[in-house]
Amino acid sequence: GTRFDLWRDVAPRDQGNGTRSFDGAQVVYGGNLGDPATLISNNAAAGKVVLLTLARDASGNRQWSVVRSQITNRFSNASGIAVAQIDYAPAGYIDQVYRPAQVGVVGQTEDAQRPAYFYVSNRAARAMLGADPDAATPGASGRTVGGTIVYRTTRAPGRNVIAIVPGNDPALRGQYVAIGAHNDHVGFRRGALDRDSVYAFNRVARQQGADDPVRPATARSGRGSAP
Repeated sequence: GTRFDLWRDVAPRDQGNGTRSFDGAQVVYGGNLGDPATLISNNAAAGKVVLLTLARDASGNRQWSVVRSQITNRFSNASGIAVAQIDYAPAGYIDQVYRPAQVGVVGQTEDAQRPAYFYVSNRAARAMLGADPDAATPGASGRTVGGTIVYRTTRAPGRNVIAIVPGNDPALRGQYVAIGAHNDHVGFRRGALDRDSVYAFNRVARQQGADDPVRPATARSGRGSAP
């Protein structure tokens, strides 16, 4: 009976085409992520929306950063996973990271279903559980929730492949293992990194990545103009 505001009370994460619906599912308190031994089992989470709270550090502050893939695997039988994280994320984090277009898995089959995954505010967490999660016992039943997370899939080219190392096994050389990294753990900066060499190379020398020919930088491009 309570309506929540997108990005203020609920911030969804794209789990791919096989994301389950949690409409009409019952909420269950899964426990505190800082005490893994007391978390409910995957079987106890089956078909339900698992509400999780965050661990605290030695100073009592919430450790707001969590590993989504590990939590998804831990509660793979759930209809949905809700982590009470929004109130503890740094200012602007939700708008800069979760609110923009997200990258999901295109072409994922329905056989590889995953629970819906979203972060919630403390207000939403209390309403979903019908009690204060911090005072709840893992396994405590909450209320029934309604809702569905739907993403629009858009195909787009990727041009950030640095290298491809072919395999030696003839049976596996047609398969790919993608290894990537990202640098958002170093913080956020609103200004453009005009003096960064990677930024300059991508924006000036080869804007289309491998689709552009290899060409040396010129005096004109060094001033920031397109070559």
